[in-house]
Amino acid sequence: MNTTTLDVGGAQLTVATEALFRAWLEKNLGIPQPAAPQPIQPAPGEGERYVGTIIRADGTGHHIYRLPIERGKKMKWAKAMEYAKEKGAELPDRVEGALMYATREDGEYEPEWYWTREQHAGYVDYAWCQDFGGGGQGDDRKDGDCRVVLVRRVAIQSFSH
Repeated sequence: MNTTTLDVGGAQLTVATEALFRAWLEKNLGIPQPAAPQPIQPAPGEGERYVGTIIRADGTGHHIYRLPIERGKKMKWAKAMEYAKEKGAELPDRVEGALMYATREDGEYEPEWYWTREQHAGYVDYAWCQDFGGGGQGDDRKDGDCRVVLVRRVAIQSFSH
């Protein structure tokens, strides 16, 4: 990739030359540049909330939908995994848990620990949890009780411009 370095107010700014040229064309000649493609987002189901999109380095990804929350529901990890399967859903993974915390609405989650579907790699008796009180993640014994939130994933099928 070719870059161009500009002196801006005593500071140096380095940008991709192609991006700089496209911006110049649009500003000075009025030639609009195509927007970056965005994943087409399917509508949420009844009572669901769209959380966001996860796109992996290889370009594949999925949309995340939070299913309706059942307040006060706490259970052990194995029961939470079984419960999610019964509902045709899953527990979020750790990345999805962090995204859910980052995009939460006021009062959406109780400020407590919620299970993720990920087991701890080094300790078979532990699984990862997402804290909706402070945003951190930690592990807990699978035989402990944590809250449950369910997600539905929809693979990205296409992008729009």
